[in-house]
Amino acid sequence: MSIIIGLSSAWLVTVFDFPLRNFFKWSLILPLSIPPYIGAFTYEGLLNYTGPLQSSFRNNLGINLNPQYFDIMNLYGAVFIYTIFLYPYVYLITRSFLEKQSASLLEVSRTMGKSSFNIFINIILPITRGAIVGGVSLVILQFHQL
Repeated sequence: MSIIIGLSSAWLVTVFDFPLRNFFKWSLILPLSIPPYIGAFTYEGLLNYTGPLQSSFRNNLGINLNPQYFDIMNLYGAVFIYTIFLYPYVYLITRSFLEKQSASLLEVSRTMGKSSFNIFINIILPITRGAIVGGVSLVILQFHQL
């Protein structure tokens, strides 16, 4: 999951020009400032039965939600937490690699009639394999430290 989020966000920020692009370019790095175990405790505190989310639903809106929907203390929750807090390793390395690549590679593909999706699958994925492996290696090393 870290590969999917990190690679797609690096591709979007590097290749496309959209409003607030510079903001997203730097804000996608912010999850690195929070260790995953602190993030897990914070999410659990916010989402548990007595947390502010479910309490506000019960007290203000009169909606009783099943606490099982918000339970992150399982395998899926661990995958979610690690993905959210460790994808910036893949994002940073892939973005820096893509920024240093020649634009002529993409321009030639566009003049040949390739769509952005085809360019991503057939050109960007093969040339960024090394950057992706480097980012995933850092994610795995960070995972082993915990």
